[in-house]
Amino acid sequence: MIPAKHWVETLTHTIHRYFIWIIITSYFIAALLPGFGIWIREVGLGGIVLFQNKIDFSLPPLMLSLLLFNAGLGVKTKELTQLAHKPWVLLSGLLGNVVTLLSVSASL
Repeated sequence: MIPAKHWVETLTHTIHRYFIWIIITSYFIAALLPGFGIWIREVGLGGIVLFQNKIDFSLPPLMLSLLLFNAGLGVKTKELTQLAHKPWVLLSGLLGNVVTLLSVSASL
């Protein structure tokens, strides 16, 4: 029997090695069989009422939050401390995101 740690390491190494091909294949599958993606979009996970506004939870934002959380786990603490010494880099990135969002929403 293969130890669990070895199995997980092998799987993650394989995914890392063939990541671009996995992504391209998933796009082709999604183009040919869009039903699964449409189903995911419609999955509701409940909701709450906060300050007289109903907030609905669905699967795509949950998947995005898990993806971003996972990406955040990969950030080195040394890089974060260096960013604290260069706030203009952080502010310029924030400004770029805000301007992009405003320009896209203005064009709609």
